[in-house]
Amino acid sequence: MYIFEAIKKKLHLFQINLSLVAVPIIAIDGVIENKVQLPCDIRSNNNDEISMVLWYKEGRDEPIYSFDVRGRRQYSNARLWSSPSALGPRAFFVTATNPAHLSIDRLESTDEGIYRCRVDFRNSPTRKQRMNLTVIVPPSKPVILDGATKAIWGLEERYNEGSDVNLICEVRGGKPPPKLTWYLDNTVIDESYHYDTQGGLTVNHLAYPKIGRQHLQARLICQASNTNLVPPQTRLLVLEMNLKPLIVQILTKETRVSADKNYDVECRSSGSRPNAVITWWKANKPIINKEINNYPIQNNQSLSILSFIPTIEDDGKYLTCRAENPAIPDSALEDKWRLDVQYQPVVNLRMGETLNPDDIKEGDDVYFECIVRANPKVYKLAWFKDGKELKNNSTAGVVLSDHSLVLQGLTRYSAGAYTCLAANSEGKTASNPVSLQIMYAPVCKEGKSEVVVGALKQETVSLVCSVESHPAPLTFHWTFNNSGELVEVPHSRYSHVSAPGTPDGQKEYQQFRGFRLNYTPATEMDYGTVACWASNQVIAAGRPYALHNCSATEMSAPLDMEELGTKSGTGLVVRCLEGYDGGLPIHSYQLEVVSDEDGGPILLNKTVPAGSNGPTFEVAGLTTGRSYRLFLYAINAKGRSEPAILEPVTLKGVAMYTTGEYI
Repeated sequence: MYIFEAIKKKLHLFQINLSLVAVPIIAIDGVIENKVQLPCDIRSNNNDEISMVLWYKEGRDEPIYSFDVRGRRQYSNARLWSSPSALGPRAFFVTATNPAHLSIDRLESTDEGIYRCRVDFRNSPTRKQRMNLTVIVPPSKPVILDGATKAIWGLEERYNEGSDVNLICEVRGGKPPPKLTWYLDNTVIDESYHYDTQGGLTVNHLAYPKIGRQHLQARLICQASNTNLVPPQTRLLVLEMNLKPLIVQILTKETRVSADKNYDVECRSSGSRPNAVITWWKANKPIINKEINNYPIQNNQSLSILSFIPTIEDDGKYLTCRAENPAIPDSALEDKWRLDVQYQPVVNLRMGETLNPDDIKEGDDVYFECIVRANPKVYKLAWFKDGKELKNNSTAGVVLSDHSLVLQGLTRYSAGAYTCLAANSEGKTASNPVSLQIMYAPVCKEGKSEVVVGALKQETVSLVCSVESHPAPLTFHWTFNNSGELVEVPHSRYSHVSAPGTPDGQKEYQQFRGFRLNYTPATEMDYGTVACWASNQVIAAGRPYALHNCSATEMSAPLDMEELGTKSGTGLVVRCLEGYDGGLPIHSYQLEVVSDEDGGPILLNKTVPAGSNGPTFEVAGLTTGRSYRLFLYAINAKGRSEPAILEPVTLKGVAMYTTGEYI
């Protein structure tokens, strides 16, 4: 009996060991701090009822959990037990699922191991199931470092267009060690990580070359994962980028512009991020101008407006609009506008380079050069002397050709201020005047070889030796001739004229600069010809003054008389001839009408200015049949002449009266 029981017990142990060997192990993964389900199939092939379910963990002899429905208990009323030293309240057996499972909450790393589920049926053999629970520890959150400085980068990092991205992604911990992968948006770009067993650090170096504007706002993701049971750990970096300008364009390129006129020049740039900095340049030099206004526009566009006033010197130069992103080296783009500046002619007149302007004499030839700078070209070139236009006249020695003026056979009348005038579609411009001085001998300034001067006896007259010459006269001297002999006037009697004018009581004739002689005739022998002689480097010339006794002027008799108002017989018209003026011009005439009676009063006093045809008087208000005496006077600067007398004059009421004595 005992031998049989012993054999039976050994056989049972053998069967158990054999069954353990035959039961496969199911691998179960669970994530620490998460829930895990250990499956246990409690179904039988013949619908046999279970009595008890026991859970064991390798390394423990006693069960760690039991589910007891013996005595035909309902599953909901089963007796549950969980070892406090094992799973405790974190374990709960669930039968409502297929298969049933042991749920373990808040999984701990010590929960890892091989678990065994034993199901005891009422009649059927016991079923045993084994499973290997692996507790997975997720890695920490990745950290992104700069590849050069090892500084930790934030969510958004800015790169220049065309630069390389060098980043390091690091993650610590993880059981098993995680895979570390770089994604560009949803595309894997780098899976080359390595694990440092000593530091427990997983590292992936990313080298992404030459990013472009298509990567703006792209997402770089470093992902660490060692299980599919929980989401991977990730670190996101958004690529913020500095972009180069794509386009720069001057919008208002005029075909031609006018000098000194204001233009608003617009330049637009697009494509830069942030907005491009727009600067203006002229002839490769920056324009520093307060009249530059910059405006940001949507969609990475910039607008700059330059208030520009072109000058003559700008013609042919380039106006440049430059757009650049200062954060990106060599990012500048330029648009150039070649300026066609149109302007009024700029005219400069000069005498021929081979000529000496201080040594030009009568008979010489000279030429002038009119230097013109103009855009567009001039269509007219004119020459002027003292404001009067010159015409081509080879006979008179005036030759015009292209931009030069030639004067042949100069005379002193060729002297003056010469200018040239050029005209184009922008306007016309006169040149600077060039003075032409002609050297010639002294000549009388009035253009007369003799001047008659009237003087009373004991009257001092101031005679001025006024001559024209170039250069100025060097010497002067005076002579006197009264038809007897020619004598030199002593130097003590004349002086240099520093300004026009004479002292009170003296009369100066021909008020021009020169030498003055104060002369006082005392007798008839002091009247004659006083001559002035002047000389310069060219030659000498003289000027005589004829002195005349102007004590009385002469008045000629009337030419005729005509009675006025033939019906009423109340007036006369008196016409007279001019007599000798005494050496001084007559400026007026006077008529006095007196009754023929002795000592009669002056009935009429009338003065008329001198004219070219002699004086004419109209006398009205006379009585027919009554006799009158008419006194006529000529008046000059020295006084009134002796009268010419008409007497007797009687109005008869018929046609014109004449008197044979005065006709």
